[in-house]
Amino acid sequence: MTTAPEMERALAELRRRFRERARSRLGELETLVARLEAGKGDEADRRRARRLAHELAGGAGSFGYPELGREAAALEALLRALERGEAVEGRLGAALRGVAARIPTDAGAPAAAET
Repeated sequence: MTTAPEMERALAELRRRFRERARSRLGELETLVARLEAGKGDEADRRRARRLAHELAGGAGSFGYPELGREAAALEALLRALERGEAVEGRLGAALRGVAARIPTDAGAPAAAET
C-alpha cells in the first residue's frame, strides 16, 4: 500500500515534469506562432500549435493551474479559428503572452498569480 508521503512525492514529481513540459511546449509554441503570424506557417504548423495548446490546457487543469488552462484553451480556440480560415491576426501573440505569463515556475507557482 502506498503511504501519503509516497503519494505526495509522486505527485510532486508529476507536477515537476509537467512544469518542464510546459516550458518546452511554450518554446515550441512561440516558434510556431511567430511563423503563423508572419504568414510563413503551413497546415502542419497550425495543427501542431493547436495540439500543443490543447495538451497544455488539459495538463494545466489536471495539475492545479486553472489560469494556465484557461489561457491555453483561449489560444487553442484561436488556432482552431485559424484552421477554419478565420482572421486572427494580432490575437495569437496576445494569447500566447497570456499563456507565457501563467507557465509555472520551478517552485511550482505560476509565473503570474492564479486567481
